[in-house]
Amino acid sequence: MDAQLWRGLSLLRVLALAWSAVLAVWIHVAGDYAHPERTWAVIGAMTAWTVVITRAQRTQAGRTAPWLIADLAVAVVVLVGTVTADTPMLVAERSLPVLWAAVPALAAALAHGVTAGLAAAAILIATTAGVRGAVTGTVVANGVLLVFSVLVLGWVADLARSAERERVLAEEVRAREAERRRIGRIVHDGVLQVLAQVAHRAPELGPDGQALAAEAAEQEIALRRLVAGDETAAVGGEVDLASVVAALASPTTTVSPPAEPVLVDADLASELDAAVRAALDNVRRHAPDAHAWVLLEDDVDDVRIVVRDDGPGFAPSRLDEAIAEGRLGVSESICGRLSDLGGRASVRSTPGAGVVVELVAPRGTHG
Repeated sequence: MDAQLWRGLSLLRVLALAWSAVLAVWIHVAGDYAHPERTWAVIGAMTAWTVVITRAQRTQAGRTAPWLIADLAVAVVVLVGTVTADTPMLVAERSLPVLWAAVPALAAALAHGVTAGLAAAAILIATTAGVRGAVTGTVVANGVLLVFSVLVLGWVADLARSAERERVLAEEVRAREAERRRIGRIVHDGVLQVLAQVAHRAPELGPDGQALAAEAAEQEIALRRLVAGDETAAVGGEVDLASVVAALASPTTTVSPPAEPVLVDADLASELDAAVRAALDNVRRHAPDAHAWVLLEDDVDDVRIVVRDDGPGFAPSRLDEAIAEGRLGVSESICGRLSDLGGRASVRSTPGAGVVVELVAPRGTHG
């Protein structure tokens, strides 16, 4: 986007030069110039500088302060130079460079923002008023138009640069995520499978095997967290919720995150992680032989996580009975946590059909 704006500015400079040349021919044919040879010297200087600055500003080096200052200085010299070609009366009415002299102010705004553009515009307006000998209506009208143009172009340039930074950041996040997933697949197909087998089979070897199984299980969990990027935070206090949820995968838990990163506020990710862990902990305590599935969905305004299992389930009245007995795991660790986030949680189950826990939290709560 930034490069396109600079190409557009260069085209404007060339078109403005062409219009100045047409205007010069028009006035020359009418015989109004006191010194026509000086007029063509001014046009020649404008043409030469247009070639030089247009070539320079194709690259970033030509958009630095020294080049922009030189560009402004040439515009001032050209404006003053028109005095030598016209009669004093006509100098007060017209200016040969016209739009061409305004381009340096637009270039300053594009390169360094509105403040730099307005400073350059003030110099050009003051020079024009000095050349014409008074602050005429034309000077005011052209000055206001130049100021508005600088404001708009500076604003557009700032938006373009901000969009480019966000695009680059998003590309970096996607690249890191793609690499993490590639490494995760390699590790999952190799090391994690071996550790899972050790944790499952080693207890058959007796006390030593049980100790080995415990260590293997711990290392499996740590490695899953590592390849899932559980500790990787994004810029600006955001984390990838997909990575946080992916770290919960285990031989008894299947996790299905989106292919793209789900960037949310770190506090929101932490609360959702705790709620999902509470739901999985309930599965392990009440249905140790069940398998659980975790699904993460990324909507425009909300994030949605569904945890379900194939355990025996429970009667609908069981939750109310648990609350009456003082067991607040579901009501506080899950439902209460989501309520505090401004979201909602639902727990559905029927005997023999497992349990489904649905968590929905708005992005704007902590974002």
